[in-house]
Amino acid sequence: MSDYYRGGGRPGGGGGYGRKRRYRDEDDFEPRYSRPRYEETLFSRIRKETLTLAETPLVKTEDAISTVAKNVTDNYEDEEVRRGFMDLVSQLVIEQPFKIPFVACVVMLINSTTPELATMILEEMAKEAAQDLEKGELTSFKLRLRFFGCLQGILEGEGVFPTLNNVVEKARILQENGELEISLELVKIALINLPYIMASPAIDQREKALEIIEKATPIVHKSHALKPLQKPFTNIDEYEIGTPVVQLLHQQLVAESESGWDLLFLPRPWEEFRDRIRESQKQKMPAMELPEDFSHVPADSIIPEHFFSVYFSQTVETIPPPNNIACCILRDAVTDTADTLNFNRLAVARFLIDIDCYFAADAFIKRATPYDRVQEKAKGSTWKSEDVAVDAIFAQLFRLPKPKHKMVYYHSVLTEICKLAPAAIAPSLGRAIRCLYNNLESLDVELINRFVDWFSHHLSNFGFTWKWAEWVQHLALPNIHPKKAFIIETLEKEIRLSFTGRIKSTLPDEYQSLLSPGKELDTPVFKYDLPTTPLAAEAQGILTLLKDRKPEEELDAALASLTEKATALGSEVIADPAAFARDVYVQSICHIGSKSLSHVLSCIERCKSHLLRLGAEAPLARREIIASVMSYWADHPGVGANVVDKLLNYSILTPASVVEWVLAEDSGRSLARSHAWEMVATTIGKVNNRVKQLVAAKPTGEAVDDIAPEVLEAFNQTLDNAKIEQKQLAELLLGGLRDLAANPPNVEVPEEEENPVTEQNGDQPMEDQVVGQNDAGDIIIPKKLTKEERLEEQKRWIKWWAENWKKTFTRKFKVEEGVLDGTEFDVTQ
Repeated sequence: MSDYYRGGGRPGGGGGYGRKRRYRDEDDFEPRYSRPRYEETLFSRIRKETLTLAETPLVKTEDAISTVAKNVTDNYEDEEVRRGFMDLVSQLVIEQPFKIPFVACVVMLINSTTPELATMILEEMAKEAAQDLEKGELTSFKLRLRFFGCLQGILEGEGVFPTLNNVVEKARILQENGELEISLELVKIALINLPYIMASPAIDQREKALEIIEKATPIVHKSHALKPLQKPFTNIDEYEIGTPVVQLLHQQLVAESESGWDLLFLPRPWEEFRDRIRESQKQKMPAMELPEDFSHVPADSIIPEHFFSVYFSQTVETIPPPNNIACCILRDAVTDTADTLNFNRLAVARFLIDIDCYFAADAFIKRATPYDRVQEKAKGSTWKSEDVAVDAIFAQLFRLPKPKHKMVYYHSVLTEICKLAPAAIAPSLGRAIRCLYNNLESLDVELINRFVDWFSHHLSNFGFTWKWAEWVQHLALPNIHPKKAFIIETLEKEIRLSFTGRIKSTLPDEYQSLLSPGKELDTPVFKYDLPTTPLAAEAQGILTLLKDRKPEEELDAALASLTEKATALGSEVIADPAAFARDVYVQSICHIGSKSLSHVLSCIERCKSHLLRLGAEAPLARREIIASVMSYWADHPGVGANVVDKLLNYSILTPASVVEWVLAEDSGRSLARSHAWEMVATTIGKVNNRVKQLVAAKPTGEAVDDIAPEVLEAFNQTLDNAKIEQKQLAELLLGGLRDLAANPPNVEVPEEEENPVTEQNGDQPMEDQVVGQNDAGDIIIPKKLTKEERLEEQKRWIKWWAENWKKTFTRKFKVEEGVLDGTEFDVTQ
């Protein structure tokens, strides 16, 4: 390495270590090349200007619109500019719905100087709208109609109204043919775009809008079969909670038509160009043909949405009330942005933070205004843009029967907006959390579990910090109470996302007792390691054989010997020797696989044949296998539920055995546990999805002729068996829940779960009675409930959970076509 130059003067020799002086002979070396300068193309500049329309109040929106329109028209002959701008308009309309009025204003200005380009844009948009209908993408079709509605001022004749009339008429025909879901969705598409038309430069549109509203009246008031099952709260009817959104929208439009269509919250960027637009050439509205059949539209995407809000209990109005058209318009824009940009949660978060930029300047109060100072600071509107965004995302997260996207997507959106604007979003989230928590006793049980999932996940992104001291008084409630169950399950999920020591460090002292010492162990205790356990040495021998991967014959002999010894001890010590042997075998597998999921999967795979035999030994054998798994993972039931799910995948367990175990476990108290919900919901989902897949794969038409008769017969038999299993599982679960609700079991309540009753407030419902101070500041002195009172309190909550589970799973099964007959298991509200 002697020829490797390490510095110290010039490479040719001499000293001068570290000198920076250049020498003339250095010019003979290879010259330095400067970085080539990037010249931004004309269209790149136009694209950037268009994409940033209305995004900042620092730039006057009207000036930005005028600049974009001028740059496009001045370079209309440039093919790259013309084609690129047309594609850009199409993308913006779909991916950034907030900007549709501003993009439409640019097109109206273009029409005033270069009408032929405007014609091309309209024709291209109509062609893409027709393609959206063919693909069943109704949201994209709705947004393109909105674009045409904002252009109503430059459309000749009735403009977009004939198309809207066709949409409503098509909805009427479909409803008469029994296709209620798609008819309601089409009517919603027509109605939601009317306010944008009325806020356009067009004049004398009121009669045409009223005609659309009147034609839609008989359609929107047709009740959907799932309506009574989709109420998010059972005992809350205020604030239009649970009302179908399309009905709510129709009511708002009727009220708006009677008040004169003020629509002061909608942007009107065209006001400065009013005369120029109205004097420009009129464009013909391109024709759009609706398809005869909408069967290609996914059925679960058009189940009518019901209104939900997390701010209905506030005294200050920080979101548009449900009798105001702004309620549906703002929420629709937020929802469409989240739906169309679901591949980029960061972009969605940025748009939601900037909602106030895309509507009238005085539509919202200043961002991050404290809730307790809203009325003091407000000069007009008290609506908070951050509350509108949070409320709309929660409405989608808690949408029934299921959200449009995976729930973790909505989790991530709420996390990102909180990171982008913590001062504004964090207080809004706090009020939403408290509203949901305070109404847990009325909340749908599926939404309670979604709330637990989101809340624990959200806290994990922000150091697991929360003001737990606010809920200390509810620790005195029984574990089966919804509020206490929510606290317990949230902590359980937090531990699954982190580890026990980390979570304990974030909790006040009063909460420490909720986390058992066993949760802090790296590996659960193998109960047969305890010398007090009968036949502990023999059980440890079974564990050793499994660890050493001994032959199946040797293991069978050891289990047979274990059963004989258990029998010899007598029924006073071991009631069921065969069940004892199964428990030893299953817990040994759990102990070997406790290191990770891959370990337990490997062990289950290796022992699959033996586990299948064990499950078939007795009618209750599979339930005993589940009990053994959950007993081993008693301190981490979520992990146990995951292991049970894997055993179900291997067909070691049956769906019926999982349902039966949950219904019988802890005499119904397990219904308050999240892991029990996960086990049943996952099992039901697998059974339903199997039927869906088989139905989708069923050959039809000419394809049937290409299949051998015996193959087709076998397929049909498989499909019939799957449907029978689905039906039987529905009857088993719903019938069991019905019986549990009708006759809650009498089970002794643990002393540590006693529910205090206040002497001052003895007339209040038990769930409202807590230890501490009342609103007047008086000290509340609790007294112990009697044994009978505690028993009645427990039975009341078991009945509550059973009824709510029954309602939820009735809804899940009714979503699946043909599962229930619609009579025996109906839930009446």
